[in-house]
Amino acid sequence: MIGNDVWIGSGVQLKSGVIIGDGAIIGAGSVVTKDVAPYSIVGGVPARLIRNRFPQETIDQLVALAWWQYDIVSLDLSWDNLEATLDDLTRHIASGVITPYQPGRYVTFRDEENIRAKRLDP
Repeated sequence: MIGNDVWIGSGVQLKSGVIIGDGAIIGAGSVVTKDVAPYSIVGGVPARLIRNRFPQETIDQLVALAWWQYDIVSLDLSWDNLEATLDDLTRHIASGVITPYQPGRYVTFRDEENIRAKRLDP
């Protein structure tokens, strides 16, 4: 299983059944034989921990927020300050300002000339 917000470099090999945690980075050419913790950076043959991307407290907060489940594009967030962004997201989620993202539903059909899609919900 591969988590959310993961970057996997070119030529990486993953052993069947390994779990790649949310936010992990796997260096190019690595061979991953063990689970990779959330927000860690691994590399090598076999892949080993290089370092964590953030302090453990920040990692715990990112995992708990599961920010990728929300439609955050329209929010005015302080993207250059991770701690402030996490605090803002926590506050917005708790107050109901943002709710879990629900992708639109579409139906596809063929007309005389093309294949088209029509959104089912507003």
